[in-house]
Amino acid sequence: MQQTIEFTTKIVVPADKVLIDRTEYDQLMSERIAGRWWNLKEIKQRTGHDANWLKDNILLVPKFRKILDADNGGPVFYPGVSGRDYQFEPVGFSKFLQEWFPIIFKELKSK
Repeated sequence: MQQTIEFTTKIVVPADKVLIDRTEYDQLMSERIAGRWWNLKEIKQRTGHDANWLKDNILLVPKFRKILDADNGGPVFYPGVSGRDYQFEPVGFSKFLQEWFPIIFKELKSK
């Protein structure tokens, strides 16, 4: 025989905090970054990796470049001329980093 115990608890949410659904939060975050581009400096700050690491392990890896290059419909503009900077479409690049995270770091282990 199972017993069921029911209880009620109260959670106080501070006045400066708001509870929202995860889908709404994700949408708000996407809207926050949509319509603007990031440069390599911002990507370095967001990932914690320097430009050389990002280039060696993500941006210049042929299989990733095929996916990322704006010429192929990806979220990264690769500068073809010295002095120009990479440009990143934040929503698409963020999705790439999330989706490919395990593969990027798995390949790092095998180097």
